Amino acid sequence: MRGTHIEKVIDARHGGSLKDWSVPLRMRQAPCKPNNDRHRTPATALDRRPQVKAMTEYRRLRRAIAGEAISRDTVAVGIMATDSILYVAALLGFCLTPGPLRWIELFVASIMAGALFLVGHDASHRALAASPWLNALIARLAFMPTLHPETAWNIGHNQRHHGATNLRGVDHVWTPWSPQEYRSATRVRRALYRFYRTPLGIGFYYSFELWWGHVWNSDHLDRSYAANARMTADKFIALAGFGLIYLGCFGVCAARGQAWTAAGFNALAAVIVPLVVYQYLMSITIFMHHTHPRIRWFPSRELYDPVAAQVLNTVHIRLPKPVELIFHEIFQHTAHHVNPRVPLYRLARAQRTLEAVHGPAIIQETFSIAYVLRLLRECQLYDYDAHRWLTIAEGLTIPDAKLRASA
Repeated sequence: MRGTHIEKVIDARHGGSLKDWSVPLRMRQAPCKPNNDRHRTPATALDRRPQVKAMTEYRRLRRAIAGEAISRDTVAVGIMATDSILYVAALLGFCLTPGPLRWIELFVASIMAGALFLVGHDASHRALAASPWLNALIARLAFMPTLHPETAWNIGHNQRHHGATNLRGVDHVWTPWSPQEYRSATRVRRALYRFYRTPLGIGFYYSFELWWGHVWNSDHLDRSYAANARMTADKFIALAGFGLIYLGCFGVCAARGQAWTAAGFNALAAVIVPLVVYQYLMSITIFMHHTHPRIRWFPSRELYDPVAAQVLNTVHIRLPKPVELIFHEIFQHTAHHVNPRVPLYRLARAQRTLEAVHGPAIIQETFSIAYVLRLLRECQLYDYDAHRWLTIAEGLTIPDAKLRASA
């Protein structure tokens, strides 16, 4: 049903089917070698046409929103300053306000820590500001409340996730298991996989698999000395910034007359609660961005398609406008994937442009708790051969012989 719908849309708008675009496509070209075969056969030339068509369409879409990829240093500084002031004010309110109201202020600080992370995310893409040095500075400062080292995040997110969105083995963000992978996993891993796809467990996915597994445990991302040196330096910067926030809160609590034990507990809550709340919300966010019954995952580079991955496989989640503004329009996610250099303050217009071009082919959903629960129920395993989502129960009904044949 999903494939038929998208194919009809593309047939009507572009004169071809989605199958025509699912063509061999290397993420990075091998070094050029001399080609002594000057008499290329017509069949070889014909085989390259779908690949050229896919890349041409992708570049056309990037050009369509290229006018929105304009950054301003003054706007970047203003956004960073506003979010920082609100974050610090909420932390001060938690440290200084007696009674249960202080926990509401801590929740506000948690939301602002998430907003600051999104500012850093944009700066890490070198999209927030026009000046490279300002992007680098803002990224590191904005990542401090959520304890993210910028270089490790850049390599894992900007290069791997954006460079190969929904490509199994490269993109590590909510990658679904196939039925065969689920059956061959240990009982502990299967139980953890099921736990991640529950209302409680969904928040732990980001903490264990992404934040710790790919951001802090980042040795597998890049083996070059320069990158490792930068990662080490950025980890120190993130830890130092996180520690300074703790010491600042401790100092405020102690100056207010709290005992050292109470001041230490409150300061710890001031940094840990926003970190946990942010990770839970971020885990749900990225799950919704790249999980949907119509979304396709690709089993290999040979079948990877940039148009399907960045345009048709990235969900635009509709939220109330005030919520969109707090989270800096990050839910206008299709435009962000087509061109990550579009700054967050121009994403909404870029998204409208893409939807005017592709219309119903772009997945759009309205956020609700019921919608998230439906995704958790329906999108559990993925059949990479038939390109369809399965529940775990459905995956277990596939005969072993068929699984061995598709391996």
